[in-house]
Amino acid sequence: LSIRRQRQMCIRDRADFSDDPYFWSGQNIRGKICLDLGAAYEIPEDTLLDIAASTQLLHDASLIHDDLIDEDTKRRGCATIWKKYGKAKALLIGDLLISKAYEIVTDSKVSDATKVLWTSEISAAVSSAVSGAMAELEFDAHNKRLILENYYRMASRKTGALFALPARCIACLLY
Repeated sequence: LSIRRQRQMCIRDRADFSDDPYFWSGQNIRGKICLDLGAAYEIPEDTLLDIAASTQLLHDASLIHDDLIDEDTKRRGCATIWKKYGKAKALLIGDLLISKAYEIVTDSKVSDATKVLWTSEISAAVSSAVSGAMAELEFDAHNKRLILENYYRMASRKTGALFALPARCIACLLY
């Protein structure tokens, strides 16, 4: 079972957009990091696929919301979700993907204690990404003295949180 298949199964039951090329044109770097790191710790593949799929769903949701905020019409050569389905539906699709990420955690075959830890990690990553997105809206490129510091803070919150999430979830399994 691949990360793609896991994600597809997760959203197919309630969505007519799961085969949209927008979701399958990326490199799936977060998923690859998760599988490689987890394999080094001999974590079962099903567990790793749960972590990878939930992380990717959160990433997809963040892209949908980002495209909507920035009014971007293309991403990776594909029409953005809001451009294809409208702004209201795009917002709801992004929210659905966040919800499905949490559903993967609750359905995962790990201990209840691990599920609680994963839920906390997801919540922290989403909060951080939102904080980074808010900082992006307020980003002042004219303040040359603070531009690098502000950009780093914004990027680490927005992008870094979702790159770190698989490793943080794997760490929950090790203790």
